[in-house]
Amino acid sequence: MPQNNTLTKLFKDIVIKEDLIDTGALLKSIRVFNDYNRDILQINITSKYYVKYLKDRYHLVEQFKNNPVFVNEIGLLLLPLLDIQLYNIVNNIPGSTRFDPQVKILINGR
Repeated sequence: MPQNNTLTKLFKDIVIKEDLIDTGALLKSIRVFNDYNRDILQINITSKYYVKYLKDRYHLVEQFKNNPVFVNEIGLLLLPLLDIQLYNIVNNIPGSTRFDPQVKILINGR
């Protein structure tokens, strides 16, 4: 699962904007990874465990997914899925007419 530097920077910027920096441990721990599971693009934000207590209070995931940087990056990440789908359609692969890519955002794998 490769680290996505663009999305990592975006999430860190949100944490900074919300002034959630005390010791800097949370900020230093943030990494965002992306992976494909069939037609699902999984975005996994990893960080210190206590981000789970902050995410709802500060709407971190909502800010993340509603940001234009996120939207643009997701578009770029979905291109390989679209390429596979087009290949399948052109080559008459059974079941290839259905295409419903989904984006799933996880925090520390959940």
